[in-house]
Amino acid sequence: MVDGLRCVMRPVALIQVAADDGADAAGKALDSMLRRGDSAEWVRQTSARWRKRGVVGPAVVMRLLDERVDGRLPRSWFQRLAKRTLAARGIRLVDELVVRDPSGVALAELDLANPALKVGVECQSWRWHATPSARAADARRKRRLRHLGWEIVEVWWSDLDDMDDVEAELRLVIDRRRPLLC
Repeated sequence: MVDGLRCVMRPVALIQVAADDGADAAGKALDSMLRRGDSAEWVRQTSARWRKRGVVGPAVVMRLLDERVDGRLPRSWFQRLAKRTLAARGIRLVDELVVRDPSGVALAELDLANPALKVGVECQSWRWHATPSARAADARRKRRLRHLGWEIVEVWWSDLDDMDDVEAELRLVIDRRRPLLC
Protein backbone atom coordinates (compact mmCIF):
# COMPACT_ATOMS: atom_id res chain seq x y z
CA MET A 1 0.00 0.00 0.00
CA VAL A 2 1.24 3.47 -0.92
CA ASP A 3 -0.84 6.40 0.29
CA GLY A 4 -3.75 4.01 0.74
CA LEU A 5 -3.51 2.61 -2.81
CA ARG A 6 -2.76 -1.01 -3.57
CA CYS A 7 0.38 -1.25 -5.68
CA VAL A 8 2.40 -4.01 -7.28
CA MET A 9 6.07 -4.38 -8.11
CA ARG A 10 7.07 -3.69 -11.72
CA PRO A 11 7.62 -7.40 -12.52
CA VAL A 12 4.10 -8.20 -11.34
CA ALA A 13 2.71 -5.37 -13.47
CA LEU A 14 4.73 -6.76 -16.39
CA ILE A 15 3.20 -10.21 -15.90
CA GLN A 16 -0.26 -8.63 -16.01
CA VAL A 17 0.61 -6.71 -19.19
CA ALA A 18 1.78 -9.99 -20.76
CA ALA A 19 -1.46 -11.74 -19.77
CA ASP A 20 -3.81 -8.93 -20.84
CA ASP A 21 -2.05 -7.22 -23.75
CA GLY A 22 0.27 -9.87 -25.20
CA ALA A 23 3.94 -10.38 -25.92
CA ASP A 24 4.56 -7.20 -27.94
CA ALA A 25 3.24 -4.90 -25.20
CA ALA A 26 5.09 -6.89 -22.54
CA GLY A 27 8.27 -6.86 -24.64
CA LYS A 28 8.14 -3.10 -24.97
CA ALA A 29 7.64 -2.73 -21.21
CA LEU A 30 10.41 -5.23 -20.44
CA ASP A 31 12.84 -3.40 -22.73
CA SER A 32 12.06 -0.21 -20.83
CA MET A 33 12.55 -1.92 -17.47
CA LEU A 34 15.91 -3.40 -18.49
CA ARG A 35 17.10 -0.06 -19.92
CA ARG A 36 16.28 1.70 -16.66
CA GLY A 37 18.36 -0.85 -14.78
CA ASP A 38 15.79 -3.27 -13.36
CA SER A 39 17.36 -6.65 -12.69
CA ALA A 40 16.52 -9.40 -15.16
CA GLU A 41 16.96 -11.85 -12.29
CA TRP A 42 14.35 -9.98 -10.21
CA VAL A 43 11.90 -10.23 -13.11
CA ARG A 44 12.77 -13.91 -13.64
CA GLN A 45 12.35 -14.84 -9.95
CA THR A 46 9.06 -12.97 -9.68
CA SER A 47 7.80 -14.65 -12.86
CA ALA A 48 8.81 -18.07 -11.53
CA ARG A 49 6.83 -17.48 -8.32
CA TRP A 50 3.73 -16.35 -10.24
CA ARG A 51 4.05 -19.19 -12.73
CA LYS A 52 3.52 -21.66 -9.91
CA ARG A 53 0.16 -20.00 -9.26
CA GLY A 54 -1.09 -20.90 -12.73
CA VAL A 55 -1.08 -17.35 -14.09
CA VAL A 56 -0.76 -16.93 -17.89
CA GLY A 57 1.67 -13.98 -18.11
CA PRO A 58 4.81 -15.44 -16.46
CA ALA A 59 5.51 -17.87 -19.31
CA VAL A 60 5.46 -14.97 -21.78
CA VAL A 61 7.75 -12.89 -19.57
CA MET A 62 10.20 -15.79 -19.16
CA ARG A 63 10.36 -16.27 -22.94
CA LEU A 64 10.90 -12.53 -23.45
CA LEU A 65 13.70 -12.56 -20.89
CA ASP A 66 15.37 -15.48 -22.66
CA GLU A 67 15.31 -13.50 -25.91
CA ARG A 68 16.78 -10.39 -24.33
CA VAL A 69 19.17 -11.17 -21.51
CA ASP A 70 21.93 -12.87 -23.51
CA GLY A 71 21.89 -10.34 -26.33
CA ARG A 72 22.33 -6.63 -26.55
CA LEU A 73 19.16 -4.67 -25.96
CA PRO A 74 18.20 -2.48 -28.93
CA ARG A 75 17.92 1.23 -28.21
CA SER A 76 14.29 1.39 -29.22
CA TRP A 77 11.14 -0.61 -29.70
CA PHE A 78 10.99 0.77 -33.25
CA GLN A 79 14.40 -0.76 -34.00
CA ARG A 80 13.26 -4.12 -32.58
CA LEU A 81 10.11 -4.07 -34.75
CA ALA A 82 12.06 -3.11 -37.88
CA LYS A 83 14.59 -5.90 -37.30
CA ARG A 84 11.85 -8.46 -36.69
CA THR A 85 9.87 -7.34 -39.75
CA LEU A 86 12.94 -7.52 -42.00
CA ALA A 87 13.96 -10.90 -40.54
CA ALA A 88 10.49 -12.24 -41.34
CA ARG A 89 11.23 -11.24 -44.94
CA GLY A 90 14.55 -13.10 -44.89
CA ILE A 91 16.85 -10.11 -44.26
CA ARG A 92 19.08 -10.73 -41.24
CA LEU A 93 20.83 -7.75 -39.67
CA VAL A 94 22.85 -7.05 -36.53
CA ASP A 95 21.89 -4.44 -33.94
CA GLU A 96 23.78 -1.21 -33.35
CA LEU A 97 26.98 -1.60 -35.27
CA VAL A 98 29.62 1.02 -34.51
CA VAL A 99 31.33 2.24 -37.69
CA ARG A 100 34.80 3.73 -37.23
CA ASP A 101 36.97 5.74 -39.56
CA PRO A 102 40.45 4.43 -40.51
CA SER A 103 41.97 6.07 -37.41
CA GLY A 104 39.49 4.30 -35.13
CA VAL A 105 37.20 7.24 -34.38
CA ALA A 106 33.52 6.24 -34.14
CA LEU A 107 31.54 7.94 -36.91
CA ALA A 108 28.16 6.35 -36.34
CA GLU A 109 26.27 3.63 -34.56
CA LEU A 110 23.95 2.15 -37.16
CA ASP A 111 20.62 0.87 -35.84
CA LEU A 112 20.81 -2.26 -38.01
CA ALA A 113 23.52 -3.42 -40.37
CA ASN A 114 24.99 -6.07 -42.60
CA PRO A 115 28.68 -5.41 -41.86
CA ALA A 116 30.03 -7.75 -44.54
CA LEU A 117 28.22 -5.81 -47.27
CA LYS A 118 28.52 -2.40 -45.58
CA VAL A 119 24.74 -1.91 -45.67
CA GLY A 120 23.14 0.00 -42.81
CA VAL A 121 19.52 0.54 -41.86
CA GLU A 122 18.58 3.60 -39.88
CA CYS A 123 15.26 3.63 -38.02
CA GLN A 124 14.12 7.23 -38.35
CA SER A 125 11.40 8.82 -36.26
CA TRP A 126 9.96 12.28 -36.50
CA ARG A 127 10.80 12.89 -32.86
CA TRP A 128 14.57 12.53 -33.38
CA HIS A 129 15.14 13.09 -37.10
CA ALA A 130 12.65 15.63 -38.46
CA THR A 131 14.07 18.95 -37.30
CA PRO A 132 16.31 20.88 -39.69
CA SER A 133 19.34 20.48 -37.41
CA ALA A 134 18.74 16.73 -37.02
CA ARG A 135 18.34 16.32 -40.78
CA ALA A 136 21.58 18.25 -41.37
CA ALA A 137 23.44 16.09 -38.83
CA ASP A 138 22.02 12.92 -40.44
CA ALA A 139 23.13 14.12 -43.89
CA ARG A 140 26.69 14.81 -42.65
CA ARG A 141 26.88 11.40 -40.99
CA LYS A 142 25.61 9.66 -44.15
CA ARG A 143 28.20 11.46 -46.27
CA ARG A 144 30.99 10.30 -43.93
CA LEU A 145 29.61 6.74 -44.06
CA ARG A 146 29.43 6.81 -47.88
CA HIS A 147 33.09 7.88 -47.96
CA LEU A 148 33.83 4.65 -46.10
CA GLY A 149 31.81 2.61 -48.59
CA TRP A 150 28.56 2.27 -46.61
CA GLU A 151 25.08 2.43 -48.11
CA ILE A 152 22.28 3.52 -45.77
CA VAL A 153 18.58 2.67 -46.10
CA GLU A 154 16.10 4.61 -43.99
CA VAL A 155 13.05 3.08 -42.33
CA TRP A 156 10.43 5.45 -40.96
CA TRP A 157 7.78 4.42 -38.44
CA SER A 158 5.09 4.67 -41.12
CA ASP A 159 7.06 2.16 -43.24
CA LEU A 160 6.35 -0.61 -40.73
CA ASP A 161 2.76 -0.79 -42.00
CA ASP A 162 3.92 -1.57 -45.53
CA MET A 163 7.53 -2.71 -45.78
CA ASP A 164 7.40 -3.66 -49.46
CA ASP A 165 9.24 -0.53 -50.65
CA VAL A 166 11.85 -0.73 -47.89
CA GLU A 167 12.41 -4.43 -48.56
CA ALA A 168 12.77 -3.77 -52.30
CA GLU A 169 15.29 -0.97 -51.70
CA LEU A 170 17.25 -3.03 -49.20
CA ARG A 171 17.34 -6.09 -51.48
CA LEU A 172 18.51 -3.91 -54.38
CA VAL A 173 21.36 -2.48 -52.27
CA ILE A 174 22.29 -5.94 -50.97
CA ASP A 175 22.23 -7.49 -54.46
CA ARG A 176 24.42 -4.70 -55.85
CA ARG A 177 26.95 -5.21 -53.07
CA ARG A 178 27.17 -9.01 -53.14
CA PRO A 179 29.57 -9.06 -56.14
CA LEU A 180 31.90 -6.83 -54.13
CA LEU A 181 32.55 -9.73 -51.75
CA CYS A 182 34.08 -11.91 -54.48
